[in-house]
Amino acid sequence: MISEDENNVLGEIAHICAASSEGPRFDSKMTDDERRSFNNLILLCDEHHKMIDNPDTIDKFPASVIKEWKSAHESVNKDTPVNENLSKSFVQNAEKIYNIENIDTANFS
Repeated sequence: MISEDENNVLGEIAHICAASSEGPRFDSKMTDDERRSFNNLILLCDEHHKMIDNPDTIDKFPASVIKEWKSAHESVNKDTPVNENLSKSFVQNAEKIYNIENIDTANFS
């Protein structure tokens, strides 16, 4: 998900539950802040991002499955050092892509 030179995020930021009511896995019980929080974002490769949001396969990828992916990945990689510049770049790109003024980064580690 990170380029070989460690300077570029190659993955795509995906919402687990859609940011808008027209999107996949939209949860009307969530607030806008919850929809754009770190807990509702996952970094995926292009292929998996397309798979989870494809109308023909969306039923195979409920929010619970995607949350399990995220949790499993975080557990396996919890001791991986984080490059601070990449983290900042990731957040800035997410803010631009999703037109978000400020992503809640309180849960970043």
